[in-house]
Amino acid sequence: MKRRSTLCGLIVVVLAAPSAVLANPAPVSMNFYADIGLTRVWRGDLSTLGSGTFDSVALTDVVGGGGDGLFSGFDLDFIVIDLDGNLNTTVDQIAPFENASTFVQSGSVRNPATSPHQPTALHPGKLFGLNVDGSIDFTTASMGNLDSYFKSPPTVDTSKGWVTLGDGGVLKAKFPTVILGGGPMYLFVGDVGANESLQAELEIPDFHVPAPGAALLGAIGAGLVGLLRRRSLL
Repeated sequence: MKRRSTLCGLIVVVLAAPSAVLANPAPVSMNFYADIGLTRVWRGDLSTLGSGTFDSVALTDVVGGGGDGLFSGFDLDFIVIDLDGNLNTTVDQIAPFENASTFVQSGSVRNPATSPHQPTALHPGKLFGLNVDGSIDFTTASMGNLDSYFKSPPTVDTSKGWVTLGDGGVLKAKFPTVILGGGPMYLFVGDVGANESLQAELEIPDFHVPAPGAALLGAIGAGLVGLLRRRSLL
């Protein structure tokens, strides 16, 4: 099992709706939730971020650590949106799409020539959980399930259940459109390796809402229309 003192990540919710406009991001802490098996689980509260919509989350490995070769960088076990903040109740969870709209922008591989963790026939990609063309192998890396498994020390062909991003790599997870501001909502992220710590920031862009002046003009316009209709009836 690899050892890593600190791993940092940056999670960015990417704007979805055509009417939304990107503004200054608002960081939100990802807090330790639990160690479940050999996965360290982190949770971020999205309910205080205001209103708007989003449909994708970008998780970036910003500090390298841990293993090398195919296991370089962040090992993502799962990522889900959850409505009640309880990972045990799964009926309220939203998993990302497991198709080409969810993908990894691979980071660098540590010690690519000398690492014992080299590509194999079962896992031929440059990072664990990736195909040769760089797409995610969803039979190995199930985005919505906490299912990591590896022996200690980990080997490429005895591991399953996650995708490795590489040093500085980015996961772009595509979700069904999610509406913020309607009640409790949380982001859960699982990192393989219960001994590891995660420092992460969740950034949600501000979403377009009618400015106070626009709302006032709209109200005045509605009032004028109503007044004219009443006068036409006299």
